[in-house]
Parts: sequence; C-alpha cells; structure tokens
Amino acid sequence: MKKTIGQLGTDVNQKGYRKSGRSWVLVSSVVIASLLAVNAVAKYADFHEVARDYHHAMQDDANQRMQVLSLVTSEREK
Repeated sequence: MKKTIGQLGTDVNQKGYRKSGRSWVLVSSVVIASLLAVNAVAKYADFHEVARDYHHAMQDDANQRMQVLSLVTSEREK
C-alpha cells in the first residue's frame, strides 16, 4: 500500500511509539547548521580581533620609528 506524503511521518511501530524519523533528521540538521554558523561567526570575530590588534601594533611601531627618526634628525641638526 502506497502512502501519501502526509502519512509518511505518522507511522506507529510495534510498541505504540510514533515513528518520527523525518522530524529528527530535520531537527538535527537545523541544530548542526546553527552550530556551524555560530562557529563561523566566532572564528570571524577572532580573526577580526587579531587583525585589529596587529594593525594597532604596526601603527604603534611606525609611530615609535618616526619618533626615533625625528630625535636622530634633531640631534644631527644641532
């Protein structure tokens, strides 16, 4: 006997429990997708923070080099 699409998830097994295989697949797929999305956002946030810290460190390094260069040139002019 063929079943319609509406009857596929409504079978009852021998113990009287409802067979809900499709709903568990759907729920687990949604949970896995949401965990992957959260993981991707967290990795992007970590990468963005590291890149920002690196950029600030490079700016600080450049500022220190400019200060040293200005001190050296001012000493040479004296």
